Amino acid sequence: MHRVIISGIGAEIPEPVITNEELVESFNSWVDTENARRAVTGETLL
Repeated sequence: MHRVIISGIGAEIPEPVITNEELVESFNSWVDTENARRAVTGETLL
């Protein structure tokens, strides 16, 4: 029986990158959606 060693995947996977502007836009979108949901249920808005 032969022993096999897999030492890598053979592909470069870049580091995930997000800009501050993208982060702020995403967070603000989530807050808007969450506030709309909370307004319907009578919960305190964020």
